[in-house]
Amino acid sequence: MPAAIEIRNLTKQYPVPLKREAVNAVDNLSLTVGEGEIFGFLGANGAGKTTTIKILLGLIYPTQGEASVLGKPAGDIEVKHRVAYLPESPYFYEHMTASEVVTFYAQLFGMKREEAKRKADELVDFVGLGGKSDRNKRISEFSKGMRQRVGIAQSLINDPQLLFYDEPTSGLDAIARRDIRDLMLELKRQGKAMFLSSHQLEDVEAVCHRVSIIHKGKLRAIGSVDELLQGERVEIRIGNVSPDLAAKLKTTAPSAIVVEGRTTFTEANEPDAVFAIMEMVRGSGGRIDAIVPKRRTLEDLFVEIVGERIVIGDGGTAFTASESFPTVASTSRGDGLSSSAVSSDVPHSEAFNTTEATIVEAEPGEDAAAANGAATATKTRRPGANKYKELNGK
Repeated sequence: MPAAIEIRNLTKQYPVPLKREAVNAVDNLSLTVGEGEIFGFLGANGAGKTTTIKILLGLIYPTQGEASVLGKPAGDIEVKHRVAYLPESPYFYEHMTASEVVTFYAQLFGMKREEAKRKADELVDFVGLGGKSDRNKRISEFSKGMRQRVGIAQSLINDPQLLFYDEPTSGLDAIARRDIRDLMLELKRQGKAMFLSSHQLEDVEAVCHRVSIIHKGKLRAIGSVDELLQGERVEIRIGNVSPDLAAKLKTTAPSAIVVEGRTTFTEANEPDAVFAIMEMVRGSGGRIDAIVPKRRTLEDLFVEIVGERIVIGDGGTAFTASESFPTVASTSRGDGLSSSAVSSDVPHSEAFNTTEATIVEAEPGEDAAAANGAATATKTRRPGANKYKELNGK
């Protein structure tokens, strides 16, 4: 059976105004997503995620390389009937109820009104909006979490095999995020594949079997969550920290955090590094308060690869610059569904067939201009109130 998504040596270039050169929004990207898999596609703002999704949906064309969706070239008309896309902020008519919205879009798919109404009621119940308290509410009264549920219901109208979800939990509270995660896991149990682009790394870690990290258009890591997060780490808590010791720690361990000038938290994942930090602390008059084992997270890996720490704010997700770290990689099984970290810097044949670990290093001189404003949003005309009246005989 064909993979849900296959990308081979994909590159998308955009011209730079007033210059003769072009920048790569996506740079020689290769990856495979299996059928029935929730695949996490991670990266900082401007990393090339949206450009990649647009290519897979057939909204824009690549400069070079190939992309196939459900065994057909990306953008194939037949495939478009078997996929669905949920943007971060879906648009709905505020005066409608959830059932009316889904009914309306089901009719745009060609369903007769009665069939569309039955389908809408079924999907609204599935996403948890079928109760008395929600059924008669207008969209204008919905929270962001409820709107996302409506978006998921809308995305399921055509019973798609493959779902593209862009930031489905962004800006939601903890309970709403959990509910959306549960819905995604239920869709996986139904056999649907999902290409999940998200900044919420905790959610990605909870629902995805495999993830990839893209940085400045290039693939920096890909593999199963367990494989990518393997390895022991310890947190070293240090007291009596002088300014001189704090400066030394920041040089030796860039992840060191000084709290109120007294206690420092730093991390290490190699025994030699732990002993080196302990010797430095003792020699500088500091005090080791504790050495605590710590489970590695996707955010830790993200920081190591991208060199940015994720900060979640009230308005969504922001990224702040941090120190650059060498990235890590593990081994490939030799198939497209490998649980290994690889880089698009490695030739395609090596990246997907090597049996040895590949060490990937960040390229500090890389130009991020491709990400910043290169890919413009695709504008879509939305059906207006007249179309709604026409479909509903009003």
